[in-house]
Amino acid sequence: MELRLTCGFSPFTRREIKLQIVLLLVVFALAGQIAFCEGFNSGLPSNNSEHNEINDFDQSVIQNEQRLISRFRQPPTLNSNGQGFSPSNDYLAMSLVPTYLTNFLKNESSKVEFFNKLKNHLNPTQDDEEGADCVTHLIFLLNTVFESISNLTQLRDPKNTWAIQMVDSWGKLPEGMLSGHVNSYGDYDECVGVEVDDDRGTSEGGGNAKFSGQYCWTYIIPGSLAAEEGGQAKGDFNDDRISTRKAGSVDDLLYYMLHPTAVMVLPSSAYCVPSTCFVEQFQVAVTLLFMELFPNTSPFVAFCQLKEDRTLTTNAKVMIGVLAVLGCFILAGTILDVVLNGAFVKTKTDKFQTIRKQLPTRLLLAFSLPTNIAKWSNTSAGGGFGCIHGIRFMSTCWVVLSHTIFVVTMQGPTWNTIDVTTIYQRPWHFYFILNAYFSVDTFFTMSGLLACYSIMKELDKLEGKLNVLKLYLHRYLRLTPTYALIIGVIACLFPYLSSGPFFTLTADGISKACQKYWWHNLLYFNNVYRYDAANGESMCEAESWYIANDMQFFILSPLFAFLLWKWNMVGIIVLGAASLASILAPGIVIGTEGLPPTQVFWKMGTSPNPRALEVYMHPWYRIGPYLVGMWMGYLLFKIGKKPVHLPRLAVLGGWLVSTATSLALILCVIPYFDPENNDSQVAAGVYGGLSRFCWGMVICWVIFACVKGYGGWINDMLSWKAWIPLGRLTFCVYLSSLSVQMMLQLSLRQPMNFDMYTVVNMFFSHLIMCFIVGFGLSMIFESPFIALEKVFMSAPQREKALPLTNGETRTQKAS
Repeated sequence: MELRLTCGFSPFTRREIKLQIVLLLVVFALAGQIAFCEGFNSGLPSNNSEHNEINDFDQSVIQNEQRLISRFRQPPTLNSNGQGFSPSNDYLAMSLVPTYLTNFLKNESSKVEFFNKLKNHLNPTQDDEEGADCVTHLIFLLNTVFESISNLTQLRDPKNTWAIQMVDSWGKLPEGMLSGHVNSYGDYDECVGVEVDDDRGTSEGGGNAKFSGQYCWTYIIPGSLAAEEGGQAKGDFNDDRISTRKAGSVDDLLYYMLHPTAVMVLPSSAYCVPSTCFVEQFQVAVTLLFMELFPNTSPFVAFCQLKEDRTLTTNAKVMIGVLAVLGCFILAGTILDVVLNGAFVKTKTDKFQTIRKQLPTRLLLAFSLPTNIAKWSNTSAGGGFGCIHGIRFMSTCWVVLSHTIFVVTMQGPTWNTIDVTTIYQRPWHFYFILNAYFSVDTFFTMSGLLACYSIMKELDKLEGKLNVLKLYLHRYLRLTPTYALIIGVIACLFPYLSSGPFFTLTADGISKACQKYWWHNLLYFNNVYRYDAANGESMCEAESWYIANDMQFFILSPLFAFLLWKWNMVGIIVLGAASLASILAPGIVIGTEGLPPTQVFWKMGTSPNPRALEVYMHPWYRIGPYLVGMWMGYLLFKIGKKPVHLPRLAVLGGWLVSTATSLALILCVIPYFDPENNDSQVAAGVYGGLSRFCWGMVICWVIFACVKGYGGWINDMLSWKAWIPLGRLTFCVYLSSLSVQMMLQLSLRQPMNFDMYTVVNMFFSHLIMCFIVGFGLSMIFESPFIALEKVFMSAPQREKALPLTNGETRTQKAS
């Protein structure tokens, strides 16, 4: 028997072939450009004279480097007492240890006074051994650093390396502060990698100094002088160039420090301290130090982080066991599938088909990789809604793009934070990223359309006898197993997937939230539960609010669909009333409570509002686009396969109006982002009430025009068969994309420059990685459980007796 591997793609039309050829040409052109650049960078000369000139230049550079190295290797020049440095070593010491700390330690009276204050304020009791260790080890660290910077021999002594490493990993005063580079991240890995076991650190009670490095992130809050003299920002940070960074004045910097947004322009620095110190103890120590050095500032220790503990917890071991069991099922199902396809025999027998139909075999084959990959890659799609696949894929890309700007600006470290804070001054096209919240409304619209259309068709087929409980059970089993397994991975394994101080802190919080509130998600009410952020409560999987909304809307959809099918006018009245309420509810709340018309994180003087977040997540405020989709599903059901004849002018008008509406909805919030613009709350309420409903109407027009033959090249693009397999991954991509993106951004040790070019590059890397992860999750979790659900939910075939003319009976499979 011949074993063939196929992707399952259906034949392409001529227009689709042309589109693919164009895409291939673009890819080849990019590849040629890369190859050209690599060839150019290789430095191949065009003639011998150029070659000789390049060699002469290289030789000159090499000779200069050798002279510099030989000069550096010369022994240092000592002063009369043998404790001085040559200029190069002075620079090395200044680079390793902050200048302000060096000057402070050289002042003997100030140092002794600080040590005494440290002992008095921490005031450890006799029973508080850990408190006593903290004071002793801090003093031991600073004394060792002082000895090291006072003598070259001590600086190079291996016994003092740990102290130099700890202070070297401190955040130094950063350059470019006027451009917003106010955060000094130090060296996290150098700090937490320090292990100290030094017998010179004996305390009064005796014993060795045993501790490790601890990375402490500390905000430096401007004092009263800054609060009084901080002027208004006068800098104009608007620039149409694709990559730019500008600096402001000192007044600009003070203004942005004192008028925080979701992105804080607040100076911060990392300090490496002994692991024997608690956060509260180091808070006291750094406060006393700043009282001596910078009396007009107040340090605030946000968190301290030890080296990540990679020891697997019980939860992690259980989750790994679950994944291992799934892996065994996949391996067994794949082997069984290959065997039943006749890979190891010359001819297949009927016995193979009999085995394939047995229940245990069907259950095991649900995990077969070849079968699931073939199903995924199959591009034959029924239902007549081919454009939906393209819309689904592009909307997912829009979600990933909006999450990219979120993690780049508000999660990962950023150099030019003033540019991030003044992001509202970016060119108008940047608002397609800032105001990308309509991407999820597109999904709501498509869900409502498909739910209403399919339910009404089922009602027609069954003459109104719809099994609602079976419908709900099918929906729950379709989503929940995959959803639960992804939550399990995040709850148990997410903290082990990357490293870094900010990743560890964030990942631990996300993991604990999922360990505590996973059942909220699986019962689909996590979007309406009020989590107490002040007490550290948060939703498991922040992006999962959409999944809960979609499930809640689906529960209501049979009611609307049945009324529309059974009593047409009653259904229209009920659906119309619900649509009106979906417009009024968010509009009135936004207009009367002074909320922003959309989620605004970059407006000066504002921060994320919990009430605005409720308007963004609660179903009674977000159901508008879903209802619009139900209207379109009802219309398409009524029209059926009958052709729709529209005048060209009407079609042109539909496309123009929908395009203008979509652009207006995205761009008309630009004035609101400007802090100097005081728009009335009436305008905010009108936008907040109508925007999502109108967006749903735009999407419905696109689908209607494409389905009924008025889409033209837009329909060809959206209905491209390659979107079908990619669209099948969007559920897993949506649930995992934000976690995948945070794994990269939060693991960064140093800040990155923020500009449009960087964001675009990060987006494409995130997009590819998210779909790779989504494919893996789909093959391991989603596809097997969809197949299992079909096995269990399919009605068993019953045999019924049919009479024959001679009085005997025969059996026939009942459908």
